[in-house]
Amino acid sequence: MRSTHERRAGRWLASALFAASAAGCAEVAGIQRIGEQGVGGGTFSEPGYTCQWAMPFGDADTTLGGIAADRDGTLWVAGGFRGTLAVAGGAALRAGGEGKDVFVAHLAQDGNHLWSGRFGNAENDVATSVHQATAIALGEGGVYVAGDFTGSLAFGADCALPEGAGDGDVFVARLDKGDPGGPAACATHGSSRLDEARAVAVDGDRVVVLTSLNGGADMGFASHDGQTLSSACNGVFSGREGASYRPRALRVDAGEAFVVADFEGRVNLGFPGAERGLPSGDEAAEGVDAVLASFPTAWICDPPSAGTAGLWYRHYSSLPGDQRASDVAVHKEGVVLAGSFTGGIDLAGEPDGGLVSTDEDGFVAHLDRRGVSRWARHLGGSLAQSAQAIGLDTSEKIVVAGHFQQQMKIDDAEVTGEGVEGDIFLARLSATTGEVEWSGALAGAGLQQIQALAVSGTDIFLAGTFSDDFSLLNCKPEVADGQLFIAKLSVSSR
Repeated sequence: MRSTHERRAGRWLASALFAASAAGCAEVAGIQRIGEQGVGGGTFSEPGYTCQWAMPFGDADTTLGGIAADRDGTLWVAGGFRGTLAVAGGAALRAGGEGKDVFVAHLAQDGNHLWSGRFGNAENDVATSVHQATAIALGEGGVYVAGDFTGSLAFGADCALPEGAGDGDVFVARLDKGDPGGPAACATHGSSRLDEARAVAVDGDRVVVLTSLNGGADMGFASHDGQTLSSACNGVFSGREGASYRPRALRVDAGEAFVVADFEGRVNLGFPGAERGLPSGDEAAEGVDAVLASFPTAWICDPPSAGTAGLWYRHYSSLPGDQRASDVAVHKEGVVLAGSFTGGIDLAGEPDGGLVSTDEDGFVAHLDRRGVSRWARHLGGSLAQSAQAIGLDTSEKIVVAGHFQQQMKIDDAEVTGEGVEGDIFLARLSATTGEVEWSGALAGAGLQQIQALAVSGTDIFLAGTFSDDFSLLNCKPEVADGQLFIAKLSVSSR
């Protein structure tokens, strides 16, 4: 049975996010000014964080697909909305009819509004169609937005629909950074069943989209030319009869793709002609299992005809129970994985080295670039904990954020919450040893949920939802201002 935390997590958007440092603060509609020093519970063996600004926006019908920051420190935001939406004091956007449309916004370093636009319904489309961005990434001159839609779709001009469009299809669009409201390129694909975009990544002159296909039966990869979104290639990791794939996150680095997913039943790992069954043998997964896999991105367009050299994976299921992957981060020395589990999970690959949970617990694991385990950390506590998002800063520190109920411990570092529904935790760990250098709670009387974390330099951007006033370190967003928030944190002086 799914835990309360997992049922709530099902409402979140998975996405791969990037952000950059921005200096200075300003008076912005909905943005709070900072105080002198950050506050909040936690363990300070190293300096903590100060909230630079926090921006509430939207309402219960607004969804956040992702944030991405450019090299100039400006921030791009994408998602979906109904009715009207204003971001950071910009002019109100209006969705078509009673349906849901895509929004994309560009914010200055201090959070002020630079540009925003609405995309979705093509001319004469039905008023109840749904269009929403679920991921965003940046290239040299383009902003890449991926998402899901029903009906027709327009990004300045109508986008061609896939053959055999079904219950829902996938899109990827490219906006020009210098003229985001100008001509855009777009591409769509899908099957006769429900398809969803889960992540987008830039790989040199190609753009890669991670998808859930055929109502969750398969996990797909689409690769497009980065300028025109043409020359599309598609590949699939297929589920076997009665199985399901839940793609969670995708990162691309130096021509290598790293993907994490959950699955039930028995699935195929690898592209057709070079796949292997998972779990090995003939038995299906006992509950939900997690997998981390890596392969050359060139395989999406030119899969190997035989063998699986170049593909490595780690299958997480050491004991009966659920093992769920949430996010992955990549750097030159290794790969970091975050998620949650019930029952047990073997992360270190050592005899008797598995972690055992008391309810739903979280984990962070560090591997080298070939998948060899380095260390693992257990995020425990009396109730439910889960690690949802991770990133690495310029000093090779791991930053992890997630959810917890009332209390959470990583080794000897402990944080406590305020309400019974659940709060957000933030922690910084040494990439070398996994030691906790700082941890803190972002807490309030209602339910706080993290949707995204992004790191640039040593600055952190957080995005999520909240149901009541809460404390985000020294910033205190008020629920009357919105259901979603974006905040920027910087390393404090203490």
